[in-house]
Amino acid sequence: MTDLGRCDLIVHLDMKGAPPPCSYLVELMSHFAAWGATGVLIEWEDMLPFEGPLEVVRHPEAYTKEEVGRVLAAAKRSGLSVIPLVQTFGHLEFVLKHARFGSMREERDNYMDLCPESDGARALAFELVHQVAALHPGCPRLHIGCDEVFSLGTHALSRAKAASAGEARLFLDHAGAVMNECARLGIVPLLWHDMMARFDVDALRQVAKSRAEVVVWSYGLDVEDAVPAGMWSRFREAGLRVWGASAFKGASQPDAVWVPAARHVTNHQSWVARASQTSLQGVILTGWARFNHTAALCETLPAGLPSLALCMGVLRNGGYSDGLRRRVWAALGLPESLPLVPSAGELSAFHESGADPAFPGGAVFRVLAGLEGTRLQLARTMENRRLFCPPYTHRLSPPLWRRMGWHARSARAAVEAMRRQLTLAAVGVLTPAGLAEVLGAKFATLTQQAADVSRDMRGLLQQHSGLVGMHDVGAGRAAAPQDDDQDDEDEDEEEEDDDVVDGLARSGAGPRAGAGRPGVGTADEDEDEDADVDPANGSAGGWRGGSAGGRAAEAPDASPRAVLAAVVGKASGLGLRSRRAASLPGSASSESFEAQHLMLDPRWFLLGARAVVPPHDTSAPSAFGTVPLGGGTLAGQAPGGLVEGAALGGANSDLPSMD
Repeated sequence: MTDLGRCDLIVHLDMKGAPPPCSYLVELMSHFAAWGATGVLIEWEDMLPFEGPLEVVRHPEAYTKEEVGRVLAAAKRSGLSVIPLVQTFGHLEFVLKHARFGSMREERDNYMDLCPESDGARALAFELVHQVAALHPGCPRLHIGCDEVFSLGTHALSRAKAASAGEARLFLDHAGAVMNECARLGIVPLLWHDMMARFDVDALRQVAKSRAEVVVWSYGLDVEDAVPAGMWSRFREAGLRVWGASAFKGASQPDAVWVPAARHVTNHQSWVARASQTSLQGVILTGWARFNHTAALCETLPAGLPSLALCMGVLRNGGYSDGLRRRVWAALGLPESLPLVPSAGELSAFHESGADPAFPGGAVFRVLAGLEGTRLQLARTMENRRLFCPPYTHRLSPPLWRRMGWHARSARAAVEAMRRQLTLAAVGVLTPAGLAEVLGAKFATLTQQAADVSRDMRGLLQQHSGLVGMHDVGAGRAAAPQDDDQDDEDEDEEEEDDDVVDGLARSGAGPRAGAGRPGVGTADEDEDEDADVDPANGSAGGWRGGSAGGRAAEAPDASPRAVLAAVVGKASGLGLRSRRAASLPGSASSESFEAQHLMLDPRWFLLGARAVVPPHDTSAPSAFGTVPLGGGTLAGQAPGGLVEGAALGGANSDLPSMD
């Protein structure tokens, strides 16, 4: 019933988290129009220059009146209408958190919801509407929020009214008053649907009489999941004018780095299906910065722009196709090879290409793509730690410890390099405060996770230093440094972030020379006595230059039989039992192989209380491959992790029996 190719498509801009500079908003307007938008819905939150009784709620870095005017003028030049959004009931945290308005809360220690029966509640809502309308002269519509008033009816005054008149009346008396005030100002009010989704037709007709338009929001894979049975027909019977609200970002994980574009495309495909059955005024494509005023920071606006352009295309074209993706990617300057659901390797390759997309904030997008690739790789390392180094079976896995420690250190170095790249890319896209939060919320978290893995692996190597020394000698080389002690860097992380932000504020800061590429040394930040040793090639380097330092270990008997005897002896001391130790070959022909590659196949160590050693067979490597002590790779290993697709046991497993 609705032709989404012709109806209004409105882009939602949320200023609750990392609000961009005014100049960036101005630049975006023409791009929104080019992608198919007809307007913008701006949720200013506390970033408007409120005055008088509302001056206390104004953010210290709020936009000035002149800056607001510049944004509105840019929208007008691009042919975009502007709909301001100000909360007047629920999600009023930015006002109710201030002690001056504390008496108006539904719950004394919860500043999310306004108590509609409290003294001054209605006057507060009217003042918000008046000041926002004054800053948007001539705006035809104003969104008054009114969603998720979760605690409505808990205050004694609200509870009493709900008991006597009903919850619908409690809600509509306040929301209706605000809607009528908008109508008195010549403005059409919009409000979210969820608090009215189960109202009967008579109650809904009161909303229709105020000329209000209801916005039905649903951000999941299926629009109908957020809609109670019969709602669409009740809205239609009441004569309500209805909008749809989809999501192009900020509706998956509260603290996500990367926008899951495939999920949002599916959401828009579902809205296409709903529009074929329902008359809609248009669709508002929401892009949330936070789930609420105090929640974690969602994906940044630059990270969400490709998703926005693609989802706009889905609505305008009535569906998704890979041809549509390729056309949108080409217009944005993105490589056609970047899929809708990129892998860690594809994200890292795009980041390392050095080619910034053509849309505003494209450089930030590219850095965040690299960060997401590193996050996925680190997550795989952490999962491998959980699976292959549990506390009861990890005692005989030094090669795994080394490899996971190296991956963690590499991830940390990569994040540090990208942190500096973002400093340069963020100029004109993020404010200093916004950059500080992105660095703290997105980058520092990964740095800490990598440090935790590295510290755990270092602890295991130190705890079992005797076994580690034997391995190094068995591999025919000096013992390599086990790990970097970066505790001092952990303590200095906050100070470094402050330095980065100060640099951005001066608009002259950027990555240090050579710090923006993997493989380029960052010794000025990571000065340790020992260099990283890449277990894949046994050489120092990886993310830092230098040579493998360390002391030569003492050289005990390195014959294969002596090496394995030491391993089995260690296992016996841990309460494990060897079954086939005596069957190991001892001929000279096998000694050279064993001296280079002690086969620490995970099948040797069953997940239990005993060790099982399979007979040596160089012609039949295990599904896990040979695990070298200092070099080589694991079979089936991807660049960022340990083993993909390998499993202990199962129908096709060749694990030795446990009898």
